[in-house]
Amino acid sequence: MAEDNNTNPAIYPTSFGLFPVHPVPEPFLNQIGDLTVSFSLLEEVIKDLVRLCIKHTDRVIQIITAELSFKNIRALVINLFSERGKTDQYYLKVKELMKRAAFIEERRNQIIHGSWLAGSNENHIKLRKITAKEGKGLIDKQLEISLELLSDLVLYVKHLTGDFIEFSHDFALVTNQHSLLRY
Repeated sequence: MAEDNNTNPAIYPTSFGLFPVHPVPEPFLNQIGDLTVSFSLLEEVIKDLVRLCIKHTDRVIQIITAELSFKNIRALVINLFSERGKTDQYYLKVKELMKRAAFIEERRNQIIHGSWLAGSNENHIKLRKITAKEGKGLIDKQLEISLELLSDLVLYVKHLTGDFIEFSHDFALVTNQHSLLRY
């Protein structure tokens, strides 16, 4: 016997047909959205460091960075600062900041590129990531995530962005430039 989709809470009718309802509660969606937007701001702040190092127009910097992944933007900035010398205080500081950026990039990618399942209760959801790597075979990982953990990740990104803004401002002053940061 076919299931009546109108009584199934995971499917709802619309004028376009039947659509599934995802299992992620609104508070989690808010935090995932905040993480996404906050990470985007972090990326723009880091791109401004490219401009401070290369000392060119916004348009040229946008041409250079537009198609770069976050990982490659991080590498570009570290390499530009390494030109100042590997013992330079700004190189050492940007390297430390970029380690933190790499950490949050990995967490953000897990969240953005994973699949979501219902959690054990209303305060948790499950993040599922399936990979099939050479030599490792099929791996199906599921991780229970709390709303508190997502909130902590959002705060981490915001604090890191603030640290990058402070660093950019200090570096701009030392190099007699004006930071374009308007955040």
